[in-house]
Amino acid sequence: MHSHPSGSSGPPSLPVSSGRPGESGGDHEWLALVDELDEEVPLLVEEFLSELLSSGLYSGDLVTREDLADSAAETFVFLIDRLRSPLDAPDRHLIARRLGRHRARQGVAMQDLVDAVQLDFPVLWRRLRRHAGEERMGVLIDHVERVHVVVDRYSFSVREEFIRESARIAQNVSIANQRHLARLFAEGPVNVDVLGDVATGLGVDVDASYELAVISPEHVGAVRRAIGDELADGTLFGHELGPTLAVLRPPERTLPLDRLIGECAGVLFRDIRGLAAVRVTARGAVEMLRSHPALSRLHPYTDLLPGAALRYIRNRLVPGFLREESEAIGALVQDESDQLVPTVRTFLSTGTVKATASALYCHRNTVVNRLNSFARATGLDVARPTDAAVVQLLLPVAP
Repeated sequence: MHSHPSGSSGPPSLPVSSGRPGESGGDHEWLALVDELDEEVPLLVEEFLSELLSSGLYSGDLVTREDLADSAAETFVFLIDRLRSPLDAPDRHLIARRLGRHRARQGVAMQDLVDAVQLDFPVLWRRLRRHAGEERMGVLIDHVERVHVVVDRYSFSVREEFIRESARIAQNVSIANQRHLARLFAEGPVNVDVLGDVATGLGVDVDASYELAVISPEHVGAVRRAIGDELADGTLFGHELGPTLAVLRPPERTLPLDRLIGECAGVLFRDIRGLAAVRVTARGAVEMLRSHPALSRLHPYTDLLPGAALRYIRNRLVPGFLREESEAIGALVQDESDQLVPTVRTFLSTGTVKATASALYCHRNTVVNRLNSFARATGLDVARPTDAAVVQLLLPVAP
């Protein structure tokens, strides 16, 4: 397959040419032949996937078909461009390096990766032969070595970056953990065998109790910096769920999360029993954060649950549910001078007028008057359990 010899120290060299493509009739015909591949990248991708899947490479679930298709499309666009570039043009194999890093993080075997990349040659060659026909077969034969070398150079770059990334992974446990966390939080069902494999890979008990924080997008960078050492040594686990960051603390590994991650916006779960529940809870936490876009600190999930439930009801069950009452409460929240909302919050947490007055350092009659004013403004009397439940649902999260 004209693979680059494993013992050599650099990428293969292109054959010597008398000039750049386009300077001779043969090169002109070659460029025209290569140009015909531009519109056929989807076909090249499908042929590559067919070859790859029949080869048995990448067995298991380390790499999805979508991932394979995306990387194949990028690869063929790059290779086609290299086939028409001047022979002395510098190689800028950014795509190759990205692929090498990505596959190393996924835990793919290096030989599988190199063999998969080498499949690009027969796929390209068959397509070029089809376009060349009998009339341009001589042009194609004149450039067969060029096709080999372009693919080999690309393969070399992929392999070298894979080796470098593998060395980095060996020094950083958090990168190695990404493979297992990606399986834990993958879309679709995850069975008990997968959960067991994830637990083994992470070195944890599948049924242990975990602490979980899911961080709002604008604070992800700061939290990663704050817990960088813990992520690197595997004391904590971090995985991105969309724009958010899920941070998982195994039992007794380190300090509680709220003490480690500092001032940040997010939702905190103190005690989640088992990795199966962690998986479900993390996705629910993302929904909670969508329901509270203006958070400024880390909240226990109980603070955010009512707002998330209200959003669910309005989006999927009853549009406009309790809209007037919600707007009335919103107006009171904006007017901080009358202390009605803080008094209602305290009453809902204490349950009695006396305890509320004690907590707020005011007379009980003041508490009664404020609760009555709240009832007149909203139509909701928190002294009635059913109304109190509605108010809990409508009150925005305290700053």
